[in-house]
Formats: sequence, C-alpha cells, structure tokens
Amino acid sequence: MKKIFTLWILMMLLPVTALAQTTANDINYIYYTWDDTNHALTRHSGTATATDVTESNTSWGENDGQKHWYVVNGDITISSRISVTGDVHLILADGCKLTANVGIGVSGSLIIYGQSTDNTSMGKLAATGDTGGAGISGGTITIHGGTVTATGSNGGAGISGAGVTIHGGTVTATGGAGRAGINGAGVTIHGGTVTATGGAGRAGINGAGVTIHGGTVTATGGNGGAGISGAGVTIHGGTVTATGGNGGAGISGSTTATGNAFIIASRIDVLDNAQSGVIIEGNVGTVYGDEVTLTTDATIPSGKKLTIESDKKLTIGEGVTLKVEEGATLKVEEGATLMNKGTIIVYGELIGEVAGNGTIIYKVTGITIAPTTLSLDVDKTAKLQATITPDKATDKTVTWESSDETIAKVDANGEVTAVSVGTVTITVTTADGSKTATCQVTVAHSNLKHFDRKEATCTEPGNIEYWYCEGCNKYFSDEAGKTEITEVVIPVTDHHDWGKPVYKWSNDNTACTATRTCKRDKNHRETAQATVTSEQTQAPTCTESGKTTYTAKFAVDWAKKRTKTVADIPATGHHYVNGYCTECGQRDPDYRPDPISYYNIYKENICAGVEVTTSNNVVREGGSIFVYVEKDTEHYTFDNFKLYYKRSYYGAWQELKEGTQPGEYPVNNIWTHIYLKAEGAEEIEDPTGVEQIEGVKVYAKDGSLYVRTPQREQVIIVSMSGAVVKNEEQVGLKQYHGLQPGIYIVRVGDKAYKLRLN
Repeated sequence: MKKIFTLWILMMLLPVTALAQTTANDINYIYYTWDDTNHALTRHSGTATATDVTESNTSWGENDGQKHWYVVNGDITISSRISVTGDVHLILADGCKLTANVGIGVSGSLIIYGQSTDNTSMGKLAATGDTGGAGISGGTITIHGGTVTATGSNGGAGISGAGVTIHGGTVTATGGAGRAGINGAGVTIHGGTVTATGGAGRAGINGAGVTIHGGTVTATGGNGGAGISGAGVTIHGGTVTATGGNGGAGISGSTTATGNAFIIASRIDVLDNAQSGVIIEGNVGTVYGDEVTLTTDATIPSGKKLTIESDKKLTIGEGVTLKVEEGATLKVEEGATLMNKGTIIVYGELIGEVAGNGTIIYKVTGITIAPTTLSLDVDKTAKLQATITPDKATDKTVTWESSDETIAKVDANGEVTAVSVGTVTITVTTADGSKTATCQVTVAHSNLKHFDRKEATCTEPGNIEYWYCEGCNKYFSDEAGKTEITEVVIPVTDHHDWGKPVYKWSNDNTACTATRTCKRDKNHRETAQATVTSEQTQAPTCTESGKTTYTAKFAVDWAKKRTKTVADIPATGHHYVNGYCTECGQRDPDYRPDPISYYNIYKENICAGVEVTTSNNVVREGGSIFVYVEKDTEHYTFDNFKLYYKRSYYGAWQELKEGTQPGEYPVNNIWTHIYLKAEGAEEIEDPTGVEQIEGVKVYAKDGSLYVRTPQREQVIIVSMSGAVVKNEEQVGLKQYHGLQPGIYIVRVGDKAYKLRLN
C-alpha cells in the first residue's frame, strides 16, 4: 500500500513539473496597427498564453490554422536551426535573450513582439545563419518590438522572407557575401530603428517593393551595392539614410518621396516622384513640396548642406529634434520659413531666420585658453581667459581645475594663485560637450639665495644649509624652494664636542702621540704621549724578515692602547752545505757535484712543436738531472700535453706532471740511462681559416690556400692589388699553390673571406 501511494505522488508531481518548465500564462506584449489612410501607427497592449522556449525546442507551430504562442523567458541558446510552421507568435520578455546559432527557418509566418520600448530592457533575439543560410528566412516575417539581430552567412541574407514588415523595436540585419541585409518580395517599415547592411555587391534593403512610412532607417550597401534597392521605392515618412557601397547608389530603382520623410542618400538613381519631403542627395539637400513637417528626429551629417529655398516651409514638429552636426550647414533663404516647434541643436552652421517658439541650442564646439603657459612667483596671482567657440553658444558655463592645489589654486573666474614651487596644469572644461583647454603654470621664487652650513663652536653659533627668498621672506631646506622651514640657527654650545683621537707613531716606533680636536672649533686640541714597549713576535728566516710588535699605552682615558707590528728584523740568509741550505733545504744554484759518470739520454716520440733537452752535466749516480721543455705555442696547442720519462729501457713510463708548461724540471734517482717522450701537442691547422654554417671552409697552410665546398661553387681569388689570380668552379677540397705571400680576398659564391698567406 505504501509503494502504491508513493508512485501516485510521483505521477502527480511529474506533469506539474513539466508544465512549469514549458508553459507560462498571461504573458504581456506590445503590438502596433497601421492606419494607411492617416499614415499613423497605433500602439496596443495584449496578453497571451505562451509556451516557454527551451534549448531542446527547435520546432515551433503546426499547420492547424491556429495561432501558436511562444515566449523567451530567460537566456536560451539553441544550436540547431529552428523550424517555424504555420502561424507562430514569439514574445521576447524584458531582460531575456534567445540565441539561435544556426538561424530560424520560417514556413508560414513569424511575428515577434517585445514587452517594452526601452532599448536597455527589451528582450533580445540573435539569429545567425549557417553555411549559405540566412539569419531569419522563409514566409512572412513581422517585427513589433524587441532587439532583433539577424546575420547571414556567405550566400545568406540577414532577414529574408516573402514579406518583411517592421512596426517597432530595434532591428539589425547583416547579409553575407552576395546577399542583402533585408530581402523580401515586399519590405515595409512603419517604425522602429532599422539598420541593414548588405554583403558584397548587395543592397542593405532589397525588395520588389520597398515602402517606408516611419522610423529611423539606415541602409548601407556592400561593395558595389545600393543602400536601398527595389523595383519601386516609396518613402512617406521617417528618417532614412541610404549609402551605396563603393560606386553603388544610395537608392536604386524608381523612387517616390511623399509626406514628411527626411532622406539622406549618397545617390538616387531615379527620383521618379518627389512630391514632398526633405532629400539630401550627395552633399546637397532641399525641401520638396510647399510644406514639410518632420515627425521623427533627424540629423544633417557633417559635410552636407540643407537649403530651404524661397517659398518653401520646413516645420520641426513638437517633440522632434533636428541636429546640425559640426561641419554641416542649415540655410534658410529669404522668403523661406523654418518653423521650429521642437528643438534644433546646432554644432555646425545655421544661416537665416527661425520662426516658432521651439528651442535652438547652439552647441559648444571648442574652447581655448590664454595664455597657455604662465610663470608665477609664490603668493602671486594671474587671470586666465577662456574663449568658447562659437561665440553664440547657448551654454558657456565652464569649470576650472588645478591638477595640484598645493602648487597653484584657481577660482571659478580663472584667477590663479601661486602656492608653492612646482609645475601644475590648469584645466578649463565646458559644461556643454566637456571641451577642454589647459595652461601650464610654473611657480618659482623670484630671488632665492643659498647659505652654506656653518657649524656652531664652543663660542659662536652656526647655521644649517638653507635658501632664503627675498620675495616672500621665507626659508627653505631645498634648492627648489619647496620645503619651507622656520629655524636655521645652530645654537652655541658651552662644552667641547671632541672628535675621534688621531694617533701618530715616530719613525723608529719608539714613541706614539694621540691628538683629539673639538668638532665645534678646530683650534681646540688636546695631546697625550704614550709609553711604548716592544717584543719580537716572528723570528727571521733565510728569506723573510722577522717581525717586532710595538705597544703604546696612554695614561688618559680618551686615548686607547695601540699596537703596531713591523718587519724590521733582517732575514738570516741561506747556509749551504754540499749544495743544500742547512736551514730550509733549498738547493744551491751554484753547486756542481764532483763528476762520477755520464748519462745516456734517449728521446722517443717527441711530438712536433716541443723541444725537450737535458742537462749535460756529469752527475753522481743516483742523483738528479734537469729536463728542459720548450713549446712552439704559435703553431701548436697543448690542451692535452704530457711529458713522460723512464730510467731504463724496460721500465714503465712516468708522467712528469709539472712539465705541462715551458721551463726546467728535475728528475731524481737517475743511474745510467733516461728515456724521454712527449705527447699531446696538436698543430694549429688553419689559424686564419674561416668556418661557415653552410659548410664552406677557407684557410691558409704551408704557403698554400685551401678551399672546401659542400657543393659546386664559383671560387675567385683576388690579390690586394685587385688582380684576379684564380677564377674557377670547384667542389670538395682544393689546394691553390704557387701564390705569393700577402693578403687575399677569396669569394665563394656570394660569400667573401679575407686571409693572410705567409
């Protein structure tokens, strides 16, 4: 029974949970209706029961003749292409976003709604087509609100449909290569903010018929494409900017302008019927029709001029803003009327009279400051002058600021007060546009005098090192005059400040004197004589002097005991007996023993570059002989050099370890024979050779030049006089002999070497 009850609970919970994930009731949305007679757009609010869009829900709607409602109620990403069938309505809830990574395909109709008109709050849809696909494509596509971004891949439009209608929201459509930003059998825009950009060779907006009744539309063609292209283009209202890409027209096709449209086009191919509106083509614009009223915000771009000709009237509607950018011109000719019921913002130039009670704001375009550099003494003031461009700017309010108020301050009127030494930047900023100008202010002292430090003595006061400014009557501890001080005097002291004692020994070290000097007065001195004793601390040897240590002791407490050790006992010298010193055993260099027998000297395998000789003296059997080693270090290396000897033919070779350097070396206990050999000397093969990483080697040896190449190369040998002595091809190693001594240039391929031939 318990198991059945548990299963029943689970079965009751599962449908409820699924419903919470997929369905939301009473979803609010905004939609618009268009009154074609009055050319007016009316806003409405509605409520629908909608299904939540999930990551796995890629099929929307059915062919059942019913409306199917969906809502994006969070941040959802769908990585498969979404298929729309039948009549589908999609609500983008505020603060939520749907990302369709492979786009949306429509078979039937797709209608998109938002919940508000706030650009920061509106729900978002981002659809990107896969290979060759559009961001959103298919049947009829209608957009009432939300932020919709549609991007096509190569061969795919941003938005493409049998019919595309935009009532509101913010729509950005970008076509891939060869496709329009927005493409449809019919494209109709009643409101909203629409930005459409075509791929290479295609228009921003393309349709069999393109109709714009309102909103803000920006259409840009790809390379060679028009901004707007259609069999018929009708613009009745709104603000339209159409720019062709690299030679393309702004608007291509038969164009009709009626109503109150504000059109900016790089070029209009066929202006078939310009009944009413403002048209700026290229850089020149005019008003068509007797009277035009702007109902949406518009801008005259920089470099363009709009002229209201005589008998023409342009009205800026209530709540509407016309902006004249910097570098743009709005001219009202005599007999023409510019009626301002809204706001005109002027960065550029406004020429002529303006009627109406609307607002005209002349914007600040720049500001200058005079002077731009300023030097002030401490505590001095100066006035800076700011000039605003243009002179008739509406708001000339400025603020002044110092980068470091500890150096210089500035008040609200631009008056600068120097505070302390240093450099500071004064900045003036316009309230309108935050335009800035700066002045660099350097603060210094007018006459800063330096005084060296003077130590106080026992009788006279001193002073610290300081600088004094006669202009501000202040004292400073630094040359720049930044750190102010108030006290410079070092007061008189009533006692001596003794320095460390200085000790001096007599020439024979039998006497020592200590002297101390007052730091405050060098004329105040005291001396003391020491009692000096001595003792031998190191006995002399045959070659080294002995040492005596002298000790000086003072009766005063301020002088300390001093000691001095001197090598003043002469060395004893050597005492030779039978050729050796009896004290240190050193051999007597002048000693020659009595002749007893001669030695036989044999040399085996003496390596090149080494000369080995022996003493030819007749010496006592069992005594010693000397081996003399000389080396040719100019032409040989001796990194592994070793000298060997043995006392008999059958004896073992012994290494004379000390014999690695040139010199004289003793060999002891010799009888009748000695054998010598030397190994390890290596001839320096090419001291002037040049090695290259490509394997080319050039060197001189034995009066010839040698060239080794890894492949066939042209070899040219030139003497220093400029004469070509060899010019031939070779591969491998080749000897060039018969050349005169001197310096040669050897060229191997594109490489050159310089070497001397001895």
